[in-house]
Amino acid sequence: NNSIQFGNLIDNPFDGSGWEFSIDFKQWDHNDFVQYCQFIGVDSANLAEINHAWNPDTSQEVSGQDFTTDKLGNVEWCRNVLGLNYGLSQQLSTMIRHRIIKYE
Repeated sequence: NNSIQFGNLIDNPFDGSGWEFSIDFKQWDHNDFVQYCQFIGVDSANLAEINHAWNPDTSQEVSGQDFTTDKLGNVEWCRNVLGLNYGLSQQLSTMIRHRIIKYE
């Protein structure tokens, strides 16, 4: 089993909902990224913050292009760009890094 849980977030690609590790997350648009966050269990208040997040480097909405260890895989980047608290930033960045490793 390659699913991961950290805090309240769970990334279980084997539950039949279509979020397998073989999916190329770099192809995800902003809506796909928000749906992934919902899939792993980000609560609705924080989903609203994520839904309005823009990458300051590209001036585009956060998407699969930001699935890197130095962006979404980084606690501070999640805090600063997504506006999440430290605990949730830590959980989300851990989920992202795990998914990156499993995809590679």
